[in-house]
Amino acid sequence: MRRSLAHEREASTEAGPADRYGTPVVRNQNKPPLTAAEKHEKTVNALRTGLGKYWEGHGNGKSYEAGKGKGRDDSEPECTSDTLAQAGAATDERDEEEDEDVEQFFEPDLVFMVNNRPNTIEEALSGAEKDHWIEAINTELDSLEDHATWGVITLGGLPTEVRPICSRMALQENVGEDGRVACYKARLVGHGFCQRPGINFGDMFAPTILYATIRVVLSKAAEEDKEITQLDIVTAFLESQIEEELYLKLPKHFTMAKDGRVELKMEGPGGKRSKPDSEIVVRLKRSFYGLKQAGHNCYHTPKSHFIERMKMKPSLYEAGIYITKTGATIITWVDDLLLIGTKGEVVEMKKQIRERFQIKDLGNVKFFLSMLVERDRETRTMFLSQQTYLTQILDRFSLDHCKGCSTPLDPKTKLHLRTEVEESTEIQTYQEAVGCLRYAAIMTRPDIPYTAGLMGRFSDNPSTLQWQAVKRILRYIQATKGYRLLLGAGKEEISSEQSTIQALKVYAGADFARRLME
Repeated sequence: MRRSLAHEREASTEAGPADRYGTPVVRNQNKPPLTAAEKHEKTVNALRTGLGKYWEGHGNGKSYEAGKGKGRDDSEPECTSDTLAQAGAATDERDEEEDEDVEQFFEPDLVFMVNNRPNTIEEALSGAEKDHWIEAINTELDSLEDHATWGVITLGGLPTEVRPICSRMALQENVGEDGRVACYKARLVGHGFCQRPGINFGDMFAPTILYATIRVVLSKAAEEDKEITQLDIVTAFLESQIEEELYLKLPKHFTMAKDGRVELKMEGPGGKRSKPDSEIVVRLKRSFYGLKQAGHNCYHTPKSHFIERMKMKPSLYEAGIYITKTGATIITWVDDLLLIGTKGEVVEMKKQIRERFQIKDLGNVKFFLSMLVERDRETRTMFLSQQTYLTQILDRFSLDHCKGCSTPLDPKTKLHLRTEVEESTEIQTYQEAVGCLRYAAIMTRPDIPYTAGLMGRFSDNPSTLQWQAVKRILRYIQATKGYRLLLGAGKEEISSEQSTIQALKVYAGADFARRLME
C-alpha cells in the first residue's frame, strides 16, 4: 500500500495553505518556501545520503535515483571483510553538513502512513479517532517496555563516536475481511537505512514461504479435513536480542514518566500540549522494527524454538514450514502462524508456542495474507478470494465505479515499446498498478498472471497505450472481483445446495526435446 510523507519544520512558524486533508501547512519564516524542483532534489539527496554513498557505484555501476525507477540494480556487492571495511570508511567520510541535512529532513516527529491519513501525530490526536490512536500508541509503548527493549540514557551520556539513529511512529488502520477497520495499530520504527554494514548490522537474509506452497498445504489440509488454526505472535520483532551496539533517538512527542517509563506527552490544562522534554535516547537491547537485522532475527527466533523445544523438522525444500513426527504442520509468515493437524495436535502445538511467545489465538483461519479463506467441511473444499483487496485497488486508481469487461486483454490491441512520438504516462502510477495486479495474480487469480506480466515488460517507459491496457485489466477485475479459487477435493464435480462447480482441469506441455532434435 502507498505510503505518504509529512514533514513539519520546527522553527518560528506561520500558518500557510491547508493540505488535502485540511491540515494547515507549516512553513519556516526564516527561509523562503522550496520550489517543486528543490523539494525533489532535497529528497533525492537525503535518501542517497541516508542509504549510504558506499552502495553507489558498485555492482554494475548503477545507482538508484529516487522516484525514477531507472538504473536500479538489485544485485549487491559481495560482502567480504574488505568490502565491509570499505563500507565503514566510505560512511565515515560523510561530511557534517550532509549529516545535518539528513537529520533536518527526517525529523523524529514525522509519521509514515500506510493509508495516507493521518500524516502527523498531532493530526491523529486531534481527529475524531483520537482515543483509538492514543490507545494504540500506549499499547505499543507498553509492549516495548514489557519486553525490556531498551535502556534509557541521556544525550550527554552518549559515547562521542556514536551517532544515534532516528525513529518514527507509524500508524495504520488494519482492515478485516469485510473491508472495515478491524483495529488501529501503532509501531515505533527505526531508521535502518542509517545503519552501517559490518558496524551495527551483519546478516539480513530472512526467507519466506512461497505463496504456491501455502496453497498446496491448505489444499491438502482441506482434502484431509484437518484443523487449520491461525495465531499471531504479538510484537514478534522484539522477541530476539541484538549483539550490536545501537542507539535510538525517540520522537519528540514522548516524555519520561516518574517511574522511568517512556510515555506519550498528553495535553495539559486548557487543551494545549506542553513543550516536550529534551530528546530521549535509548540503547537497544532487543531487535527493533526498521533495523536491517530485524527480519533475520524474527525468522530465526521462532525457528529455533520449533526445532529445539518442539522437536519439529524444517522442510528441506521450503522455508517457513515445520513438521512433527505425526505430520502436524506449522506455516510461518513473519509473525503469522498457521497450525495444521488434528484437534489434539493443534492444542498441543499452541501450548508449546505459548511457553516462549505471547500469542493471539485467532481461531480457525478466516483471513490470511489479504485472502478470505472459506471452508466447506462437508465437501472437504476451500475457497480463497481477495475481493476486499481488489476493491481497494480499484478505489486507489479511481476505477471503483468503472464498467467491467469480460476479458483482461483486448485481442485487437498490439502492444509495443513506446516510440518518441507516443505520449508517455506517469511511471510511478503505472508501476504501482502493475505491482498490485501481480500480487493478486500470484495469490488467488490464475486468470491474470500473463496479462499482468505482459504489462510489467513496459514498466520502465510506459505509454498511454500500455496504461489503457492496464486499466482494461482493472475493468476486468471490476467484473470478476468476486471470483474464488477452489482448493481441496479432487472430484470431477462438486455439488452443494447453492450450485454445482466443475473441477478445473489444467493441461500443460513443453516439447523442447523436439526442438533439439530438429
